[in-house]
Amino acid sequence: MIHSKSGDGGHVQRSDSFARKSRRQSGEVPPSPRQSGVTPRTTISDIKARLTAGDIHTLCRTWLPNGKRQGGWWIASTPWRDDKHPSLGVSLTTGIWKDFANPDTRGDIIDLCQKIHNASLPETIEAFKDMLGMNRD
Repeated sequence: MIHSKSGDGGHVQRSDSFARKSRRQSGEVPPSPRQSGVTPRTTISDIKARLTAGDIHTLCRTWLPNGKRQGGWWIASTPWRDDKHPSLGVSLTTGIWKDFANPDTRGDIIDLCQKIHNASLPETIEAFKDMLGMNRD
């Protein structure tokens, strides 16, 4: 679940962007990035540039509450697999993550959001834009 900043106070509030049933699960087809006016590469780059280490830490605490900070990483059990030992690491500075039990499974904070919430790329981009106030720019 993504959090959104509200007003000038920078307070983090809960957003239900990912609590709702995924459009794919409900049979609705989300608009393609071109139809929705989203340019994925530019938007993803903008999102990553605006994310702070504090944002990434907050997202990790929310999405992976069984984890803990170890140095510059958030280490947690992998939510899409029944882990007996924590094997997912998320860099708290870059948002890059890797599954230590399966070295080929890795990505960025956007991929992690999609994987945890089973969300489409357009849904994920919109949720991040809401959280970062990019829809108000």
